[in-house]
Amino acid sequence: VLRPAITDPRVHRAFIKSLKAAHSDYLEAVKSLDRSIAAFIEAEATAYSSAPRLDQVDVYIDWTSQQQKVQHIPLSFERHPEMSVAI
Repeated sequence: VLRPAITDPRVHRAFIKSLKAAHSDYLEAVKSLDRSIAAFIEAEATAYSSAPRLDQVDVYIDWTSQQQKVQHIPLSFERHPEMSVAI
């Protein structure tokens, strides 16, 4: 395969210039996105000054689905019980 960017310095310079321009445009897009996300979070987020009380916290654990996950542990863990305990 011919590599004109290596053999022709003008092609190489043009490639580097276009690569730097693309990178610069990418950085600007990311900065713009970061600013818009930060503005959205600032506008929509609720500031919490204290932790919720215990009566405000409701935790539900779906034990059936958790037991199904445990039943599908790979056989390699069954061969080494110490690994199963770690899970």
